[in-house]
Amino acid sequence: MKNKILFLIAIFVLAACGDDESTSTQRSNNDNNVNNVADMGGDTRPAPENNNQPPPPPRPIVKYLTVDITPGRSVYTTGLNVLPEVQIYDIQGELIDGAGFEVTIDPPTATMPAETEGRFTLIEEGGIEFTVCATLLGLDDEQICDTDYIVVDDNPPTIEITAPMPGDQLDANGGVITVEGTVSDTNGVPRLFREGQEIPLDNGAFSVDVPAEFGINHIELQATDGINATTTTAALDVIWAGSYEPVSDTQPLYSDPRALVFRLGQNFMDDGVKTMREQDGTFVTKDLADVLELLLTYVDLQSQIPDPVVNSSGFQLRVPSVTAGKPRIEVDITDTGMDLFIQIDELTAVTEGGIDLEGQVISLDGSIDAKFSALASISVSKASPTAPVVVNLDQLALAVESVTPNFVAPEANAIFTLAQSVLRTTLEDLLRDAIEGAFVDQLPALIQDLFTTLDTSLRGQSLDLDLGLGTPVTLNLDLGIDSLTTTFRSAIDAEMSGQCSVDGNIVGPTSRGVALDPGDTGTVPLFESSRIQIGLRGAFANGLLHTIWSAGVLELDARDQIPLNVERADLSAKLPPIIRGPKQGVDGALVVQLGQVELDVELLGSREKYGVFIETGMELVLVDNALTVQVSDTPVIRTWLISKSDDDTILNPGVLEDLVLSLVYPQLIDAVSNGLALELPALDLSGLGNLAPPLANLVLNFNEVRPIDYRDGHIMIDAELEGRL
Repeated sequence: MKNKILFLIAIFVLAACGDDESTSTQRSNNDNNVNNVADMGGDTRPAPENNNQPPPPPRPIVKYLTVDITPGRSVYTTGLNVLPEVQIYDIQGELIDGAGFEVTIDPPTATMPAETEGRFTLIEEGGIEFTVCATLLGLDDEQICDTDYIVVDDNPPTIEITAPMPGDQLDANGGVITVEGTVSDTNGVPRLFREGQEIPLDNGAFSVDVPAEFGINHIELQATDGINATTTTAALDVIWAGSYEPVSDTQPLYSDPRALVFRLGQNFMDDGVKTMREQDGTFVTKDLADVLELLLTYVDLQSQIPDPVVNSSGFQLRVPSVTAGKPRIEVDITDTGMDLFIQIDELTAVTEGGIDLEGQVISLDGSIDAKFSALASISVSKASPTAPVVVNLDQLALAVESVTPNFVAPEANAIFTLAQSVLRTTLEDLLRDAIEGAFVDQLPALIQDLFTTLDTSLRGQSLDLDLGLGTPVTLNLDLGIDSLTTTFRSAIDAEMSGQCSVDGNIVGPTSRGVALDPGDTGTVPLFESSRIQIGLRGAFANGLLHTIWSAGVLELDARDQIPLNVERADLSAKLPPIIRGPKQGVDGALVVQLGQVELDVELLGSREKYGVFIETGMELVLVDNALTVQVSDTPVIRTWLISKSDDDTILNPGVLEDLVLSLVYPQLIDAVSNGLALELPALDLSGLGNLAPPLANLVLNFNEVRPIDYRDGHIMIDAELEGRL
């Protein structure tokens, strides 16, 4: 058995030697066939001597490798650990598992080895090149490498605006605001832009003139370094005005000696058009002359006639009725007031009675038709702001143009036509006295009432204003006539001073005063021809807003408006709201602006401050004899980050903009639209009903003639006073 085993071993050894010789011969034959070896992915080195061990596997030949830095970013920041992910492939395109490689970093100071093997910590900003080479060689023993390039940039550029400062109130100077500051960046070359236009930099410093307009100017700059994906924005709001009118430094109060001009034009007095009458019988009056004609038509002349007129033994006379048909009144403005030319073409007096003529009693039953005319000169004056309006009838000339008797008895008609007839003089004097007493003598009081109500209707007004955000306030208004100016056949101007106030002390930021539009030259831009004009000075409207602002209605705790459980949310409007005319190329009558509203938010020790700018269109319309505000529901809202204490943010400008639009702005619209309505100075003619009872039903309303406009720093209202009876 033992010999059999030895024999088998000997046969196996001989067979093994025969195989080794064959393999060696094959390798020798292929030593010069490199392409064949490459295709096989084998080793071209001589085979090791046979020590009865199997040959080592052939060495892989590297064709190419790839390197990608992970995590993948467009821009990296320092402190981040990155890993070069390397894939090495053989000439067959198959991944070589476990192949070694070496990493070279340029610049070498840009990274340091991380705690995790194979990773690198980025420690410098700039471009970093990772070059990876396989430790295995390629064909012809070449070194196979690949490179990945990344950019490290911690922050976008920093913009510092040194002038103007947020909330500045600037004087008009050449129509521009000079914005100065610096732009810096730790890596890259920064570029600065405003509204898409690049601003030149001088070693990072800049100075640019921004076109200015009256009101709150929102200035916004953007900077980029071409590397960081984030664009830096710096913004602020300032007021730009011609000058500033001072305000009280202790109480929310503003006084304006020329707050409003109320003009009664010649067309208001008399437009030369007769009173219209609609199909349903309604009289429509457009001027004072129309109203006076209605008054003369319906005035109770009968009350001025005694009954009987004459009662003696030879002369009895009664006038049971008097009617004035087709009166015509013309009103002209004079240098001191107005002249009224009055004409009655159809004055009819019904008569009764008799006259004894040499024992014969002649009946006076019948009537007379008369034509009367009169010229009344009325003066209107106001000696001082505290004095009352005084209206006097300075001159009256009343004449009988013609009288036609219509007595039943022809003899009575004959007696009446005698030049010195007692009957004629009695009736003429009677009618003259009736017209004078019932109508002409009442004119001064009627016109005085008109101007007195104009003087007093806006005194001592109060408006409750609740923005729904802070504490409601009561706005006190007081306007009255300081002086009256008359221009011959043109207008009577009532120049009014005004004051607005809120009880209490000033709360929050202070200011230089009420901003004045540079276009306000002191002259009210009244229209050449109009019935009624109201020129409300924009400064008074802004003084009203300034008063409300200084009372602290925009200094409030806004935590309830923030959709987070923040520890603090303080809202502060650093600038008062401003009303101004429309911007160039923008339709609309007015614009209301609220700027540099700062929201200071704190949550879990993190603190952020945001800025908000709001601008919206505003229309003033006449509703029920009051100026009513209608605010657009599509405002322009700008928000920006002013400062933050941490890298992460509690809010962001986009969320804040949505918050303002959805929560805060609707409350502002509701409060302003419903609460801020300014009653127009009244033109009260209620006394007409006492003189002519049917005129007690005369309804007077202001109507717009053209849309309310903003001109030369004034809100201009062109209106008419329409009466319907």
